[in-house]
Amino acid sequence: MSSAKDECEELLGELMPFAEQCLTRYHEFFPFGAAVSQSGETIMLGAAEEDEQPESEELIALLNEGFREGVQSGEYRATGLVFDALTTPPDKNTKQDTVICALDHQDNYSVKVCFPYHFDADDQLVIEEPFAVEGDYSVFGNTSE
Repeated sequence: MSSAKDECEELLGELMPFAEQCLTRYHEFFPFGAAVSQSGETIMLGAAEEDEQPESEELIALLNEGFREGVQSGEYRATGLVFDALTTPPDKNTKQDTVICALDHQDNYSVKVCFPYHFDADDQLVIEEPFAVEGDYSVFGNTSE
């Protein structure tokens, strides 16, 4: 049986290509996510607002609400939320665009994997060295506290 970290890495492997594809085509993307069901099936998820240009924070809140509902009903064992934000990568002094993948697992695992990026002189997407930070355990809660 795979570990929580392994399952989240698999989920990350399914989420990041879509983010890269959107950035390459449109230079942006709306927050989106996916969940792993208790049976191991990956379900891609999005959120919608009536506004054509909804605020990312609203979509992130809707996705997290949906994740928590799926957890309460016993449907999900892992979730991944992907959004674009500004971060200051390690060894840098300025903020830059970053794809953030917030991954949470029912086995008390939460991490944010961050992929700083930029567009080069030829307008090609360049994904830089990723870094990870502890997540906020907002979907399943932190059972070790």
